[in-house]
Amino acid sequence: MFATDIIKMVYSPRSTFKKIIENPKYWGALLVLLLFVGLQVAFDYAQQSKTYFEQTAPNVGLIYNWNSNTTLWSANSGVTVSNNYEDFINQTIYVGPPYYVYYSVFGNSSLQFDAANSNLVSVTLETSNVDCGPTGFQNLTLLIKIVQPQSNPQKLTLTLFTLNNSDSYFQQDLTSAFLGTSGIWNNLTIPVGTNTQMWQSIGNPSWSNITRVKLDFEFSTNTSVTINVGGLFFRSKYITSPQIDGGTVILNAAYTYGTQFIFEWIILTAIVYILIKLFKGSLIWKPLFIAIGSALAVLLIRSLIFLAATPLLPNVYYPYELAYGVSYSLFGTMAYPATQVSILSSPNLAVYNHIVETTLAFQAITEFAAIAIYAWLSGLIMIIISSMLPEFSLVKRMAVAVIGIVITMLLLIILIGVV
Repeated sequence: MFATDIIKMVYSPRSTFKKIIENPKYWGALLVLLLFVGLQVAFDYAQQSKTYFEQTAPNVGLIYNWNSNTTLWSANSGVTVSNNYEDFINQTIYVGPPYYVYYSVFGNSSLQFDAANSNLVSVTLETSNVDCGPTGFQNLTLLIKIVQPQSNPQKLTLTLFTLNNSDSYFQQDLTSAFLGTSGIWNNLTIPVGTNTQMWQSIGNPSWSNITRVKLDFEFSTNTSVTINVGGLFFRSKYITSPQIDGGTVILNAAYTYGTQFIFEWIILTAIVYILIKLFKGSLIWKPLFIAIGSALAVLLIRSLIFLAATPLLPNVYYPYELAYGVSYSLFGTMAYPATQVSILSSPNLAVYNHIVETTLAFQAITEFAAIAIYAWLSGLIMIIISSMLPEFSLVKRMAVAVIGIVITMLLLIILIGVV
């Protein structure tokens, strides 16, 4: 099967399939398989190169540890560190395939710091080499609740130590940023790194190696103090899958689309063969198998359309709240599932809606192309049946083709998730 034969399928499919059926050779269909895999790998790599996922430190699966493991925290004399299982931040995200679960990012407790007759609570978290350099994390986020006293601290200081050196650190006064009232969780997002000028630099600190986070709460008089802290982690570092491991992206795509083609080829041929037998038709497997494999060359056109549509896809940035739910659609494009938007907070829902709006043209073109190509494939199967069994009526040919395509698509969705 030469390139000219693929082109002839557009304007002369009957003569093309007659030639293939009279002299069935596997190499033509196998060439289609190789070309399809190559084009789909190129498409997948291109779209993933434009899809950025937010990274966190620690990673999402360990954020709860920073915010519940009391052994990671130390405090000044007179301050006790414990867990509060009654008052904590409940944030749930959707994790897509292969897990399909809802995950509580911050766990089921917050940290609680208690002091009696004190005007200072100083607590320190031991981290592990967090990179906040130019290509690293750009924000530190945390939630603070002053349970008692019924007033804000007179001064709130955040210190980031580097390189395990107590003499080298970055420090920022957060008093003016902490505008919340006692008894309410206050969400703070503090820019970090070389792009912000809000930090005082002491000694010789490095943004590329943050090893400790310290919070100092100073009150105007000695009093009973209870402070809850949760949701502390570094964020705002976006990276694509090819940047993490381009080789794995290529291998995964090659495996997925190679499997798709082989399964589609075998399943579609088997269903068409069985349906023809049920309609009392008589035919040989090999010519049918090779003809259908050759007809799948229309998938090459779909892949080319997908590739051509990729420039319409803008750079898409998924915050971690959405990133773990992003998966492939039935036709191989990447998106956060619309069925899971109900768990998103208002800010993240706004992000989701913006992504949908900016990728609408790309999604519309790829979906239309995929549906049109399968309609075309149905027509080609009808022509193959007509060439092999001219006595078959138009109704029978149409029934076999449509039923064969529908069942094949359903089985592909169940087996590998893409069609």
